[in-house]
Amino acid sequence: MGNNKGGSKKNAATTSERGGPKKNAATTSEMTAQTGSPSKYRKNRKDSWDWRLNIRTWRRILLGLLLLLLCCFVGYQMWSEKESKGKVGESPPVQVSFNFTGHALFVFGDSTVDAGNFGFTAPPYGIDYKGMTPRFTNGRTIADYLAIKMGTQIPRAYNSLGPDELKDDTVNINFAAGGCGLLTNTMPIRCATMLDQVNQMVEARPGNSKGQRAVYFVSAGANDFVFNFNGNPEGFAKELVGKMESYMEVKALRVNELLVSRGGARTFLINNIGPIGCIPDKSINWSRICNETLNEGVKAYNMKLVDVLKKFQNDFNVSIILADSDKMFTDMVDHPLQFGLKNITHPCCGDWNAKDNKFDCRNQTEVCSNRNEFLFFDGAHFTQNANKVFVDYCILGRVCYPIESV
Repeated sequence: MGNNKGGSKKNAATTSERGGPKKNAATTSEMTAQTGSPSKYRKNRKDSWDWRLNIRTWRRILLGLLLLLLCCFVGYQMWSEKESKGKVGESPPVQVSFNFTGHALFVFGDSTVDAGNFGFTAPPYGIDYKGMTPRFTNGRTIADYLAIKMGTQIPRAYNSLGPDELKDDTVNINFAAGGCGLLTNTMPIRCATMLDQVNQMVEARPGNSKGQRAVYFVSAGANDFVFNFNGNPEGFAKELVGKMESYMEVKALRVNELLVSRGGARTFLINNIGPIGCIPDKSINWSRICNETLNEGVKAYNMKLVDVLKKFQNDFNVSIILADSDKMFTDMVDHPLQFGLKNITHPCCGDWNAKDNKFDCRNQTEVCSNRNEFLFFDGAHFTQNANKVFVDYCILGRVCYPIESV
């Protein structure tokens, strides 16, 4: 017991020297004097820590949210870049760039490539192509840009040429006429049918020395869906592709007869049809909601067209290149910013005509100033900028490819 008391005194002295209990007691007394009781002090101290904890917690939450938003933004950018690389201009199974240098160019079809044979186009059509017969766009068509890429003369409208010019081997000719289709009754006013266009070429070029080294470009079929579609996608596509097959056979036979001593025609560039149901004239309320019944017909036609062209190539020993207008149109609609486009639903030039259910682009119609940012010039035709993009991608082999690779 004595040792314990001595030890307690020693411990107390040591503790007293260190000042721990005295300081604690003083602190407690001071806080008690301020707060009124030790328990109230402890409560205030707890509240203070809770407040600090809340501040720290909210800081961490806000920091976490900022990091999450940053990750989402970076992830979206990476996904967007991957999507654009994977889809825009995605290569076909066999990618082949084309070099048509030194070739002549003959054009057949409808308003997508018409150079003035229709005869009724007037400003503001051709607003960016001064001095030339207005096309169904603000400037050049895909046929015009194709000629530029080939390094050959831009084909001139058949109806604008005199007898001597028609016989001139240095003159490329465009036989296409707006409003024409593969079906003979697809003609809103007057039109040289596709077979008429072939006959015009044969009659005009009986001794064409450039016939063998020529590209025969055909862009037709869209007007048949615009003016003649009967609401039966599969049946209409079958009828239409049958007409294309017949037209191509007659064309090949007539051209090969004409050029038999020189080996006949060898290269055909055939345009398929884009999703007509998505053009401003046919979309639902001029939005990105398309007329899918029309598009089903177009899809069926394009699939059947591939089989017809493969057979045609084998039967006539010619070279067929498919221009995939459907893919190019879809890419530009799905990834407009990749092509510098900001408006893919409304025409640059067009007042809605409720009676005819289409956009009218006339002399008094206001025309947009930023035409390169529009996909459509009027309610059915691309701007010249979109036409140029199509040809650029075609020559690179991204949307044009040998039919055997499809």
